[in-house]
Amino acid sequence: IGSVDEALSHINGGGSLSEIKPSILQETLRRANAFKKRPGGVLEADDGNKYALRSSSKDFEHLHASVASEVQRHLGLSSSRVAFVGKGGKRRSYAVDAPTLNRARNLDDAAPDEVARMMMADLISGVDDRKSSGIGFVGESAVPTTVPSALTRLSELKISDRTKESVSAMKPVSGDGMYNTYYRELRDAQKRSFQEEIQRLMERAQEFNFTDYKNVLYRDGELSSAEKTHLNIIQKIVESRIEVLARSRDALVQRLEG
Repeated sequence: IGSVDEALSHINGGGSLSEIKPSILQETLRRANAFKKRPGGVLEADDGNKYALRSSSKDFEHLHASVASEVQRHLGLSSSRVAFVGKGGKRRSYAVDAPTLNRARNLDDAAPDEVARMMMADLISGVDDRKSSGIGFVGESAVPTTVPSALTRLSELKISDRTKESVSAMKPVSGDGMYNTYYRELRDAQKRSFQEEIQRLMERAQEFNFTDYKNVLYRDGELSSAEKTHLNIIQKIVESRIEVLARSRDALVQRLEG
């Protein structure tokens, strides 16, 4: 979508922001009276859909947010889509879907299969520090909110380390973490179901085609050369983590049990 008028028509018809060129999306979001302004910097389109505009506080934060969203949705979660805004660079603005979330509920209210999906997505995409506040609910569905990845601003040495990282070193399932606590409180039958879901998700994760996803961003994302380089780094880490997890089901279960 290459014009502001087309973009507005697309948005008000319920279309995804990610289908709009970033340079055009920037102009569209700036247009006066195009959106209703809501508390918290949220913009509401004529069709009622809401969006939040964010500035990257770390280098390539927008890329990691996009990757995390893609992985989450691939694994079956209701995750907000990420759309890049404006000129390419290390600290680019981005927009995310901003549905009204029920924050009164917590992780304990989420179904075991949804928690398993969130855990696997966080392990794959390097989201090490998700707290219970990083989850909301839309109806009965748990929705992971955007949480910064620990994979931003990695040195070459750390990149090498992260591609070789074993399950025992992955922070989301360490000690008394959120996922460990949730798992330990499940009944035996629920634990067996959780383990079966882990196996299914490992198989599903292996079907994630990062190259196809990357090619779409290369084509439509108006990426800078620095963004392309960093996206290739993320690909190496994500694909390595999927490979490690796929052969480490028992080690992951042991890690959850502590």
